[in-house]
Formats: sequence, structure tokens, C-alpha cells
Amino acid sequence: MRALLKWKKSLLFFVGVPILLLLFSLAYGMYQYKHLFDRIYDEGSENRQMSLVPEPPPIGVGNAVKKGEERSPKLRPFTLLILGIDSRGEAKARSDTMMIAAINPILHKATLLSIPRDTRIKTIKYGHEKINHTMFLGGVPLVEDTLESFLGISIDRYIAIDFEGFRRLIDALGGIEVDVKKRMKYR
Repeated sequence: MRALLKWKKSLLFFVGVPILLLLFSLAYGMYQYKHLFDRIYDEGSENRQMSLVPEPPPIGVGNAVKKGEERSPKLRPFTLLILGIDSRGEAKARSDTMMIAAINPILHKATLLSIPRDTRIKTIKYGHEKINHTMFLGGVPLVEDTLESFLGISIDRYIAIDFEGFRRLIDALGGIEVDVKKRMKYR
């Protein structure tokens, strides 16, 4: 009888204590997770709702513009289409990289949207195509028209750069030094 009671106490200790520790650990982990999530959500509340084109500054912020007077073109927000083109010397090319930057010089902010190259989208002239194929079909005008229709925005300017232009741009900015520790021989 005494051995049975001792065995039950041992079982209770070796099974019960780990279960209690596990329950306390889970409860503490859930508390920490919720607390961390609440802090991230509260601290980032100003960035919760993102827009491609930033809102105009609130009243009292920025330079005053009199009625009927135009803002300086330097101060006007604008959108910029950035295209990385895979031309390799060919007349027609596809775009490997496609981004839209909404730039607001008044607020000193830029918002960047990257568009995946394999996104299927309805083009103005050719029906559903991959977005990178629109460059091949109709050049920059078709890409602009298609993205304006798809996103509901107006694209003001564009930049298109190919492999050679990208290489020259990197060189003009000081280049990139790559230290390859192993020999790069594949055959």
C-alpha cells in the first residue's frame, strides 16, 4: 500500500510538474506575443493605411499658394515609372523590373511600389498578358496606359534603363566591389 502511494506521488510529480510548467510557459508566451503585437500595431498606426500617392499636407503645412497661382513644378507631387529593360541590343524588349515611385517634394517622402514581372494584367489593346510582356508589345506608352488603368493613377514621368545603362550607372556611383574568395569555374 505504501509503495503504491509513493508511486502515485512520484507519477504526480514527474507528470504534473512538467504539465504545469508547460501551461505557465504557454500562457506567458501568449501574453508576450500579444503585448509585442500591440506595441508594433500602436507604434506603426500612422503607417497602417498606405497609399500609392501620398495625401496632401494638412492645412498650415507647406508653402502657401494664392488662389489661381500654380505651384512650382519642383514642389508638385509626381509619379515616376521605373523600368529595367532586358533589351540586349534588340529593338523590342521585355521589362524585368517595374516600379512606380510616388514622390512628394513638399513632404519629403517617396513611396515605392514594385510590380512583379509575371503579374497577369488586362492590357488596353491585347487582352490579358504578363505585365513584362506589355513592354514588348507596345513599348513604354502601353506599359504606362496599362498601369494607369490597373492602378487608377496617372504616371507623370518614366525612366527606362537596360543592362549596359545599369552598369554605367553603378560605375558612375563608384562601382561595387565583390571579393570572391573561391575560384568561379563551372566546367
